Amino acid sequence: MKLAAIDIGTNSIHLLVVDVGSDGSVNPVEKSRVQAELGAGGLDAETLAPEAFQRGVDTLVQFRETCDSFNVEHIACAATSAVREAANGKAFCNEVKARTNIHVRVIAGVEEARLIYLGARQDLDFSRGRVLLFDVGGGSTEVILCDAENILASQSLRLGHIRLAEGWHHSDPMSADE
Repeated sequence: MKLAAIDIGTNSIHLLVVDVGSDGSVNPVEKSRVQAELGAGGLDAETLAPEAFQRGVDTLVQFRETCDSFNVEHIACAATSAVREAANGKAFCNEVKARTNIHVRVIAGVEEARLIYLGARQDLDFSRGRVLLFDVGGGSTEVILCDAENILASQSLRLGHIRLAEGWHHSDPMSADE
């Protein structure tokens, strides 16, 4: 059985298609990443700029075609900071659904932190105790204090590289004032 996961981030959109064997084994068959920059030009205004909105929809149409080519049976899709903060985030999700039949689940920062922990946990070294994770995205940074079994504390900060670049950097090269 083939399954797919799509992560709609503020900077990039990722697709992972896996083949799940009858024994429960999971084998990746396709990985794609498109730097759609959904947050570009709109984070301060809490909106998806028209160009970014279209890049995101176009990317998801492309990913739907990829999923169809692999005969994917189920697609799980989650969106983070840019979509959850945008006044037109719901319109984006509706457009994606209309064009691709993919349901976009917009997740809260605390859920984003939980999923980051679950994805990273197996690769972390807890031999010396607790671990502090930082996941810096385009629109937000998740900070997660954890041990091998649980999240002890987490926070989602409205602090990401697109947000910082647009808020502080207006020319290239940077002017003396910047």
